[in-house]
Amino acid sequence: GGSAAKVQASAAPTTYDFSTSSSTFTITWQGVTYPVSLVANYVSMSGLLAAITEGLTGSGLVAQDNGGTVLITESASPFAGGEITSSSLPAAVFGDAPVYTSGTASTGGSPAVTANVTLAYNSATGTGFSGMPEGVQRLSLAHRGNEYRIVSADGTTATVARLVNGAVDESWPGFTARTMIDYEATGLNDTLSWLGPFLVCPENEVVDAFEVNFSFPNGICGFDSKGKKRIRHVEWEIQYRVYGSGSGWVSHQGEYALKNVNGLGFTERITLS
Repeated sequence: GGSAAKVQASAAPTTYDFSTSSSTFTITWQGVTYPVSLVANYVSMSGLLAAITEGLTGSGLVAQDNGGTVLITESASPFAGGEITSSSLPAAVFGDAPVYTSGTASTGGSPAVTANVTLAYNSATGTGFSGMPEGVQRLSLAHRGNEYRIVSADGTTATVARLVNGAVDESWPGFTARTMIDYEATGLNDTLSWLGPFLVCPENEVVDAFEVNFSFPNGICGFDSKGKKRIRHVEWEIQYRVYGSGSGWVSHQGEYALKNVNGLGFTERITLS
C-alpha cells in the first residue's frame, strides 16, 4: 500500500544547457534539505535527470522522465509518506506551475528485495564461497527460468533449447546476435603517457570492432577555492592501426566534463571500416 510523494513539472524543459546561466534550487524531504546545482550543458533529458538525481543522493528521491517532463519522486516502495517541498524551482526545467503531491506511508507487506544469489561450493548447503580460484574464470548468472538444454555439440559450437518449467519452449527464436569478448587487455595510467599498444584479438583472428573502458573510481570532479564542486575536464585519445600493415595510426579523441564524485565508468566502442 501507500503512494509516492512527488513533484511534477508543468511543462517540458526549455533547455538542457546551463553552462552560461546556472540554476540552483533545494529540495527538502523528511526534514533534510538537498541542494541541486545545474551548471553544465547536459545535452539531453537523460543528462539533466542524472544531474538532478545526483544532487538528491541519499534522499531516496530520483528524477524521472514522465512523458517529456521532469518528475521528482520516491525511487521505490516502501514509501515514507509526507510532502516534498522546495525553494523556487527553475521554470526552464519545471515550468511555471509544478504540482506537489503528498505521499502516504506504506503499510503491511515487506520491502522490495533486490535479486541476489548466495554462492556456495557443490550445493546450496555447501561450504560458503570465499573467492575465485587462481587463473581465468568465467561465471554466468541469470534469473530463475533462464535454463537451456544442450541439443547438440560440434567442436566448439553448441546448439541449445530454452526450457520453461523444465519443458522445451518451442516458440523461442534463439539468442539475439551479440559480440563475444575473446580478448582483454587492461592497464592503469596515472600519467600522461600512452598505454599499449595491445593486440585486440588472439593470433590468426580478426575483429570488426573493439571497445575501450575508462574507469574513474573517484569520479570526475573539481573543487573551487571555497570547496564547492565544479566541472572537471578529462580528455582521452585512442589510436589504432591494422597490425603488420605498416599503415599509420588512426586517432579518436573525446572528453568527459563532469562534477560527480561517485565512481564512474565509460565505454568507447570503435567500429572498424
